[in-house]
Amino acid sequence: MPNFTNSASRVETIYSDDPRIPEWDAERQKRLEGELAALNTRNGKSATFTSILDTWALTNKNPDTFKVFTRMTGRLAEFTGTDDAARITPQQIVAFEESLLRSGKLHANTISNYLSCYNRVFSFAWEKFMIDVNPMERVRVPPKVDTGIIDYTPEQVRLIVSEARKLRIELFLIVLLQSLTGARISEIADRNKADIREFEGALCLDIVKGKTLSSKRIIPLHPEVIRHLQPYMDIVPDGGLLFPELPRGNTDTPTAYASRFLAQWIRRDLGIRDENIEPNHSMRHYVKSRLLKAKVDVKIRDMICGHGKNIARKYEHADIEQMSEAIALLPNRLASAQYCSITTS
Repeated sequence: MPNFTNSASRVETIYSDDPRIPEWDAERQKRLEGELAALNTRNGKSATFTSILDTWALTNKNPDTFKVFTRMTGRLAEFTGTDDAARITPQQIVAFEESLLRSGKLHANTISNYLSCYNRVFSFAWEKFMIDVNPMERVRVPPKVDTGIIDYTPEQVRLIVSEARKLRIELFLIVLLQSLTGARISEIADRNKADIREFEGALCLDIVKGKTLSSKRIIPLHPEVIRHLQPYMDIVPDGGLLFPELPRGNTDTPTAYASRFLAQWIRRDLGIRDENIEPNHSMRHYVKSRLLKAKVDVKIRDMICGHGKNIARKYEHADIEQMSEAIALLPNRLASAQYCSITTS
């Protein structure tokens, strides 16, 4: 084993002859893994993904991100055969990325999310001296691509909301809340009953945690939502999820089931197959565009939808009334649903 004098020369010597290559050399990988492990264990270092994420969670309080990072690092550990971050090499990470690309099952932006996750996790471990070499240092995180997502038309929203009444009550309420708040499915399906509460005299959806910092917000509920949600809440037990009977998906959350079911239902049963429509996310685009058309101030639009740098909690006492007025401007698509007759394919 060479006697390297500093981290830069160690990394350069080990990886300088290892470009991103599609073919996997098992013997070469075994040698590189051993050398990297020797570097990282020189001072007795052995950092599992679990220990890294547990340390990361001490100062990063978003449980949704923690779950995502746990799942993504778990897939890398399964692929490489080790959950010791000190033994992971750049070649393994690149090989995993290429396996995702070859499978054809994931969108390019999802694969970018995987690499971004690894960049954050390994960089954090390196900064905290949990590993001596950051394997992501020479791995490129692919940029996101423009998805070209468009919003639903008013006629499509009318169809979706009216037909959702034929589904189980939880799914109907999720669809109705989406169409009149612009919230993500995860921000609705995984809420606790206690997250529906009054602020400044208005019944609101309190999103106490979310995908981003600006996702934490308070959204006043539309009168039509209250009309359908209140009777349901009267029979749901206190102290738990808003939708406790909704099946769980592979992540053991109502969101996993609701997202997959509704996306398939919209495509297959309702016949909305435009490739530029993302079944669940296009509803957020629809709400944002309707608020824009109603000439709602950009700050209020962002606070409702959880976009930009505006954080609803910072303004809640001043702007609940303004947000309530904006929400009331959203069209109630159930009111005229019986007149809906459109071609959606």
